[in-house]
Amino acid sequence: MWVFFFMAGTFLLIGILVHALKMDFLISGYNTMSKEQKDKVDIRKVGKAMGIYGYINAIVFAVMGILRFMNVNVQMTYGLIFMAISTAYLIKFIGRYDQNEKSAKSAKYSSLATVAVIAVVAVMMFISSRPVSTVSGEDGFTIKGMYGDTYSWSEMENLKLLDQMPEVGMRTNGAAIGTRLTGHFNLKDSGSAKLFVNTGKPPFIYFESKGKIIIWNGKDADETQTVYQEILENKDK
Repeated sequence: MWVFFFMAGTFLLIGILVHALKMDFLISGYNTMSKEQKDKVDIRKVGKAMGIYGYINAIVFAVMGILRFMNVNVQMTYGLIFMAISTAYLIKFIGRYDQNEKSAKSAKYSSLATVAVIAVVAVMMFISSRPVSTVSGEDGFTIKGMYGDTYSWSEMENLKLLDQMPEVGMRTNGAAIGTRLTGHFNLKDSGSAKLFVNTGKPPFIYFESKGKIIIWNGKDADETQTVYQEILENKDK
């Protein structure tokens, strides 16, 4: 929660310093320009654009922080995507007020780099938001995809079907897209766990392997129940 408010405060400070207090030397590249180059920049409009950019991003992150305080599942990824898009737009917009040829080229490449980052993040979000498939074979129970692994039947302990998902704490190395949690998380009452779940679609298959908690569920209750029965049948062989 506090990281959202920190980001909001940082962007608000940027807006105030550059727009309200006219601290033009904080604008990247402008303070290193020659007098002739500075004369080709409408610094007042550039400063205003950067101020608006800072204020809007501050509002977005502040709202996200308030929602997280109200226990709404808001992820930092959404804020970073908005920041990347607004940054690309800012770079393109302020290029109108900088008539230096070199600056225009730099702005173009910066915009392309930002778009590339947005595309990578979007692809990662799409992959992380998809249900994780499984295979029950002779070697054990295999969870496919990112963070997946194969768990031998003999090593699967404390197998059970949960009607309710344990309370999830901090994400340590994974993705959280809405109610879809994939990767390493901390459970508030049980410690470290690897999750492959949609928390809004119970039930959940719980088991432990080599001291590690694993929780998985399918795209709906029927799929989860079917996979659970397959696991029981294979473990009883």
